[in-house]
Amino acid sequence: MEGPYRTLPLDERTNDVGLLRFWAAIAAVVGAIWLGLTRPPWAAWIAVGAAALVAVFWFRRWARAREASLDPSKSYLALDADGFELAHEGATERVAWESVRQLEADEERVAVRVERTEGVLYVEPTFGGLGLYELEAAMRAAREASPPRPE
Repeated sequence: MEGPYRTLPLDERTNDVGLLRFWAAIAAVVGAIWLGLTRPPWAAWIAVGAAALVAVFWFRRWARAREASLDPSKSYLALDADGFELAHEGATERVAWESVRQLEADEERVAVRVERTEGVLYVEPTFGGLGLYELEAAMRAAREASPPRPE
């Protein structure tokens, strides 16, 4: 059994998730083109536009996942007594446990939702081979093992 404080490296499967995003983008583009070629009524053009936006979104997510998987040592989640450090996609963010109001698994976004005094942060389950609920449990265990702060 591992202790609550640990560093979780980026998963090797991140590139696989990126490929799924790539194929989702391709499907959205094909759907938008097909719908556009059928000369739909004006209201259906909203769906064409939405499909195009979805495609752009998924292409961007694929590109970011691909970039992160090229050098996985730059992406990690470090859980310690003071808080956690999230390094992902070229940015590093430090979050103190005392600023965290709530941790919960967000099933719709498939990410751990960290509600802080500065706003909400989402941590995707792409670290340490952990799934959504295991990642939430690891973060919660580190938070609960942290010494209480004097008030």
